[in-house]
Amino acid sequence: MDDFHAWPLVDLLSVSEEGAHAARCQTSCYRCIQRFGNRRYHGLLDWRLGIAYLRAMVMPGYTCGLSQYDGRFPEMAGWREHATALAETAARMRPGALIASIHAPSGLPCLLEQGRSGPGSAIVVVHPLWSTQGDAGLALAGGEDVRFIDTFELERRPLRALEMARGVGRQGNDEGPTPSNTCRHHDTPALPGAR
Repeated sequence: MDDFHAWPLVDLLSVSEEGAHAARCQTSCYRCIQRFGNRRYHGLLDWRLGIAYLRAMVMPGYTCGLSQYDGRFPEMAGWREHATALAETAARMRPGALIASIHAPSGLPCLLEQGRSGPGSAIVVVHPLWSTQGDAGLALAGGEDVRFIDTFELERRPLRALEMARGVGRQGNDEGPTPSNTCRHHDTPALPGAR
């Protein structure tokens, strides 16, 4: 996982005449993990998420970007910027209804729902492996009443993910599992403002 001269990192972090692969490929492409044989799954493939998942299994203290030290790992490089870009894209899909912003308590990108009386509730953009339940979710929310949407869903099915986030109720309720807020590897409380 840490050998930049061995597979998979040697391929995923390669630099060609077209530039750095990691800068051009956010999820997957034919230069990395897409193949004709896995074409049915191209929309689900994500080399960054795969590496993060593997690293979380072998490094007990790995928090997938919640710690400032996680930024040194290639799968987390540029994650916040990408999450911000996804929030901005989603806001453009719903002009007048959503505004891309930064959630002040956590420093994470978010979408603010706009109502007739001004800004409404926040939908905070999180990493797919972060826990948003219980104490971890409360820490990510900075004690505020927010909802969560992860970058995996926001990138692949933005409008569906937004509807799911809007329809499941607020953080901390007991309405049951939803794709946007369950099945996280770590239950590590978030560090508000961690970069």
